[in-house]
Amino acid sequence: MSNERAMTSNDSWGGRTYTHPITGEEFRSVTTILGAQNKPQLNNWKVKTVANYAADNLELLSKMDRDEAADLIRSSQYTSSREAADIGSEVHAIIENLALGNSVIVPRGGQYVVKMWEELNQEFEIQVLHTEATMINRTVGYAGSADLMVMIRKRGSGAPFKRAIVDAKSGKSIYDSVSLQLVAYAKSENILLPSGDELPMPPIQETYALHVRPRSWALIPMRYDVAAWATFQSLVVVDRWINKESRTAVGRAINAGAIARMRSAA
Repeated sequence: MSNERAMTSNDSWGGRTYTHPITGEEFRSVTTILGAQNKPQLNNWKVKTVANYAADNLELLSKMDRDEAADLIRSSQYTSSREAADIGSEVHAIIENLALGNSVIVPRGGQYVVKMWEELNQEFEIQVLHTEATMINRTVGYAGSADLMVMIRKRGSGAPFKRAIVDAKSGKSIYDSVSLQLVAYAKSENILLPSGDELPMPPIQETYALHVRPRSWALIPMRYDVAAWATFQSLVVVDRWINKESRTAVGRAINAGAIARMRSAA
């Protein structure tokens, strides 16, 4: 049981990358690649968030000029996103420490995560293999960090253990993009250690979203098949086009009149 992390940074495309500590190779992150997918639920959430903020702060906004009020309303979506991200980070940190068997100082209001972990282990036999392991795929070109790699089976079932990738989610819903995220982790080629050493990625048989909410939790099987894998690979291509290749998609005009205008404007 171990936890492995590689160095991450933002790249020139405006996304997150993992850097190999020895070779210097850079791998586009799985979650950044998933940003190439249209997410109507997220767009709807953003619209609702800014609309609610404006409706709840009419008096404040009425005292500002138009541009200042517009900037504040626009930024309200990021405030909500940061709050949700902070909760998610807290949940992940607690789960990681519980999985590693570390003593856990639970922040106020986070006791429900400990209760979830206890109930999960009462219902399922779980052997934790890795936590926050950095996984890379050179052939397709990506890397990512999975919350948990485990051996799991229903307690008392007598069924064989299955090796699974499990990712914790703390939002209100589990979306279809989680399936693509987990299939990417499952189809990685190697586990990258902080030292730069690599372990071969073992075969993954199942993927799960662990949905953790203050009043409930659910272990949800996610689609893990050829179609999901092909879809993620297509997003790698789309992401590369949107963020890199499209920069050279529009050439320079070649007719004399346009060339003359460009020269005069230079």
